[in-house]
Order: sequence, then structure tokens, then C-alpha cells
Amino acid sequence: MRKKKLIIQITALILLAAMLTAPVAATEPADPPAGDIVDPYKLYTYEQMLTDLDALQARYPDLITLSSLGTTVQGRDIPMFTFGTGKREILLCATMHAREYISTNFVMYMVEQYCKAYENYEYLWGLSYREMLDSVRFIVVPMLNPDGVAIAQGGIENAQNKEQLLQMEITDSIDSGYYGWKTNANGVDLNHNWPYFWDVDKKVKVPASANYNGTGPCTEPEVIAMKKLIDSSPLYMLGSFHTSGKVIYWIDTSNSYEMYNAHRPIIKQIANGIGYKMLGYEDVSRFGGFMVNYARGTYGFPAFTVELCPFYDSYPFSDYAGFASTVNSVYPIGMLMANAVVHMNPQPEAIDVRINDRLVLFNDIRPTITDDRTLVPLRAVCEAIGLNVEWNAEVKQITITDGSKTLMLEIGSTTLTAIDSDPTELDTPPCIVNDRTMIPIRAIAEAFDCTVDWDAASRTVCIATPAAASGTETSDATVAGDVTPDPAAGSTLTPDAAA
Repeated sequence: MRKKKLIIQITALILLAAMLTAPVAATEPADPPAGDIVDPYKLYTYEQMLTDLDALQARYPDLITLSSLGTTVQGRDIPMFTFGTGKREILLCATMHAREYISTNFVMYMVEQYCKAYENYEYLWGLSYREMLDSVRFIVVPMLNPDGVAIAQGGIENAQNKEQLLQMEITDSIDSGYYGWKTNANGVDLNHNWPYFWDVDKKVKVPASANYNGTGPCTEPEVIAMKKLIDSSPLYMLGSFHTSGKVIYWIDTSNSYEMYNAHRPIIKQIANGIGYKMLGYEDVSRFGGFMVNYARGTYGFPAFTVELCPFYDSYPFSDYAGFASTVNSVYPIGMLMANAVVHMNPQPEAIDVRINDRLVLFNDIRPTITDDRTLVPLRAVCEAIGLNVEWNAEVKQITITDGSKTLMLEIGSTTLTAIDSDPTELDTPPCIVNDRTMIPIRAIAEAFDCTVDWDAASRTVCIATPAAASGTETSDATVAGDVTPDPAAGSTLTPDAAA
């Protein structure tokens, strides 16, 4: 476990506290500013979110990089993206519970407004958007449960598994029917499916609309993918967005008193800034642990849940007029999180890989340095370069090709074999880590005429493909979809080991 003692520069936080006494002025709900992509004041579907994500990356290519966390029970892609150019990572997750899809509206709107403010050199309470976003990197999962959202927004007629759902009981917000659906398409509550006090007795024993924790921890592909992301990322902070109560959950009975003292000043600044109440200890021995409890208890960094709206229990959500005041109140939260993170003691920085100056996102295992050699996840990097990768599980052999040249290598062997040419000896053999093949990328990339550099200051592997190096690459060669991890990552318990 990578427990980190968080030492906060109290002086900087005290100076900021004076700026947080004046709340953001609420405004009447209105159409988003002219030219904006995201409209948070309407029913926001999964399909609209995907369209907006493509548009946001096209408009802000230097700030936003799209990728995939994995796939859902019903095969929908779970998008994730980064925004910001720094190395200190903050994870944001929205719409874990299907009926709370309004949290996606907020996160998407916040991201766009921060990008605009960055480009316009704007400030919030004396904090520079540009300085903050150049210091941190937000990893955002804007809709973890799109299968459930389809049910909660469209009712049972909008579900792919109608007959299966008809067998499940409505166990919460009964008057709202399927519009009050919280769980995923399997009837499992994603926030109850974490391996943290999972076996605490639950009242709901079978798949249902809410509160069923599954047959075991981490049975659901959405949770498996999210857990891999948390486990593999050197996070400084995690924020999970839910929708009912205007409070912050930030500490539980499994956490130490030292953790309480370390996290409280951070969460207090955030709570004061958005005008929300900090709650006391959650009793995980009675109610079980959720995603934030798992992350905080396992890795020690601040992880909290924000309940965005006043309490309500009637669905589908319709108070978009009232939601404007929520947006205005909570809008500073990203900047407050970033400001806290930049004043924390540094962790060992993550190793980045950039191909033609575009960041490659890894959703389950990160590059690492072993014996002074940088090892990267094979499939994610090779496919981002434009190479095809095949895995022969029987002999543990990887084949990499660009259509004209073919390389072969085996796990544990330093020999890199090329068709129609002499073999090459690698400094370090490929190895399998958490079902992913890790390779020293330089020899493979250079064999396909790429140039490879190591930027020690930023701990970044910089790869330029032949087309980019010669200046013949088209301008859309590295847009979303080109730089993506293995599609199987997070969507199966037995992923391709060549990934």
C-alpha cells in the first residue's frame, strides 16, 4: 500500500481562507453562454455526453485527452478523460448511481468553464486557472453507470434487458418506478460493490433497483475498471459526485485519528468554499464501505463524496431551474481541490508517454522504471503508435506489425525477433504485471522507425512516429480514439496479457 503522510502548507491555506468567505453569486438559470458546448440545464443523455466530449477535445486539444475506462455490462463504453497539463493527479467520478445523472451535467459544465477560463487567463478568488491546471491533472469519469442511466432517463422501455429488469424489485423511491433506478443493468449498486467492508449485512439480498451489493466484491465491470484506475494511479485526491443533501462525506470509522487531522483542513477549505456541511464519521461497520472509503482507507489520500443538491426523492429529476444555484455554488470545487493538491508534499511523479506530443492514457497499469529501464504497457502504446498487436497465450508470444514489418518477442526473453532480419537483444525482457505485458519501448518503437526520447525533468517518454517526424502527418492523426488503452482493460476478469 502506498500510504502517504499528507503535510499541508497551512500558511497558504489560511491565506486562501480569507478569499472563501464571499460566496459565488447565484444567478437565474439560463441558456449556457453563447458558443458553449455543454448545456447543464436540460436532460443530459449518454449520447449527448459523448458528442460533447468529442467537441471539447477538438476545441481544447492541449487540455483535454479522451480515452476509455472500460465497458459496461451491456457493452457501452465508459469514457474517461484528462484535463490539465500537470503531473499531480486528481480523480473525479460522477453518476455512479443511475438516477443521479445530474452530476454528469455539473462535471461536464465545470470542465468546459475551467478550460475557457484557462485560455482567457482568468482568476477565481486570486487563484489562476492557468497556474492550477498547469500544476494538476484531473482524471474524469463523467458517467460511470451509463446502462443504469438509460433506464433512469427512459424507463424500462429504454432498457436492453427489459425482461430481466421486470424480475427485479423496486427497492427505493418506489413511487418513481424505474425513473428512480440506482443500480447497473445487473441490478447491482456500484457503490456497494467495493472490497471494503463489503460483507456487512445488507437488507437487499437479490438484484434490485437499489442497494444490492452483488454476490461478492468487484463483480461488476464498471467497478472492476474503476478499481484498476484507482489502484494504478498515484492520486493526490478523489472526489465522487452524488446528488442529494448538500453535504460532504469525508471520514469514516476505519480511518485513523492522524488521517482525520491531516484531511480535515483540506476538506474544511473545500466545504467553506462551496458552502456545504462536512459530516462526521461514517460507520462502515454498519453500512459497509463505498468507493471513497476504499480509496481513502487503502491509499491514505483525501477521498470524499459531495452531495450536490438539496435532498430530494422524486424522479426523474426536473428542477433544472433550481440546479443553477447548485452549479454556481459548487463550481469552485475543482480549483479548491487543485489548490490543496499543489500544497501537498510531492509523491514520486507518474511516468507519462506522449506520442506525437499527445498524452497516452492508461486505465489499469502505468509505466514504471525497473533496473534503470522504463517499461510501458505494450498494447496501449503500440496501438497508439499505429501498430497491431497479437498475443499467443499458449507460448506467451507477442507479435507486433505495421503491415510491412513484423516483430516477435516472448515473455521473459530478451530476444526481439524480426521477420527477414537478424534478431536484436533487449536490455530488459518483457514481463507480465497484473495481466498486462510491460516492455522496454525504445527498441520496439525504433524498429518501426519512430524516434524515442526521455525527458528526465518531466519523467516523460516522447515518441514521434515517422510521419510526424517528417512533417507529413495529418492534423487529425492523434484525435480521440487514436490514443486509447486496450479496449479489454477493465471489461473482463481475464484480459489479454499482451495489453
